[in-house]
Order: sequence, then C-alpha cells, then structure tokens
Amino acid sequence: MNTNHSFRTLTTLAALLLSAGLAQGAESQMKPGLWEHKIEFTSESGEMEKMMAQLRQQMENMPAEQRQMMEKMMKSRGVNFDFKSQAFKTCLTPEQAAQGNLKLMENNHCEETSRDTSGDSTTIHFICSGDTDADGSITFDGDKHYSGKSNATVEFQGRPEKMTIAHQGEWQSSDCGEINPH
Repeated sequence: MNTNHSFRTLTTLAALLLSAGLAQGAESQMKPGLWEHKIEFTSESGEMEKMMAQLRQQMENMPAEQRQMMEKMMKSRGVNFDFKSQAFKTCLTPEQAAQGNLKLMENNHCEETSRDTSGDSTTIHFICSGDTDADGSITFDGDKHYSGKSNATVEFQGRPEKMTIAHQGEWQSSDCGEINPH
C-alpha cells in the first residue's frame, strides 16, 4: 500500500464511522455547516508517526508555490488532509444532516460488516479494499461535537500494521466558506 493510499484508507475509516454514526437518527444529527475533523494515528511500529513527521517537515520546507501545488494535487486524489494539524474540513449540507448522508471521501472501497448502536454511541466493523480490517466507535455530544476511536490492521510498507485512530469533530460555522459540500 503506498503512502497516499494509506492516508486515504485511514481517513476514510474515520469518515465512515462518522457517516454511520450520523445514520443513527435525529438524536445524534450533526449541525449543518463547516466541520473540522481531527485524526491522530498511532501505529504499533511507530513507522506511520515517523512518516507523518517527515511529510510535515518536507511540506514546511517547500516554497509556498510548490506546497500549494502539492496540496492541490493531493486534494485531486481524494486526500483533503492537513499534515501539520492532522485535520480536514468538510461542509455538511442540511440535506446530508437530515438524511445521515455524509460523504467525506470519494471512492472509499470500504464495506460495513456489522453495527451496534446504543444511545449516542455506535460501534462498527469494516473491511476496506481487501487489505484493511477495522472496527471503531463514535459518540456524539450534541449536534456540534463527536469523538471516537478506531482500530485497524492495514498493509503498510508491504506488511500488516496495527493502527489506532483517535478522531473528533467540531462544528465551526454555518458558513462553509470555500469548502464545497461532497
């Protein structure tokens, strides 16, 4: 699995947990508007963290024009991710919030295999692209905040790697600004 695909898969897992949590019902609906989602990866070997630190350093050392071009290229490949803060922003439309339909990532290649909902919390198991097995939970704290944790086994640099993904989201504003809904 290449680096771009690894980040896309891990970000997709967090997005899928959020989407599944949205589908719980009205009591856990997210407020429409601009949301910031933060993701923290922890790998069993520590290699993912080293790679993230190297990528952050490389991005910081790039000339501004080159960095903007790289960010644009990554976004065109479905990676809308800020390596410095490990966060991404999305725009949730009123229709998406009402329907529990939040597409944070395109072409996610993941399939939900089981789900258990209790109150404002949902636990889900996924299989993605045939090489990623994951489960996780998401808990809503009203309509402006959520948090959760996922565990995944991914193929990373040619071998299985156990990952933990802590994720949280916070509503920012009714105005999405330059962020387009998916």
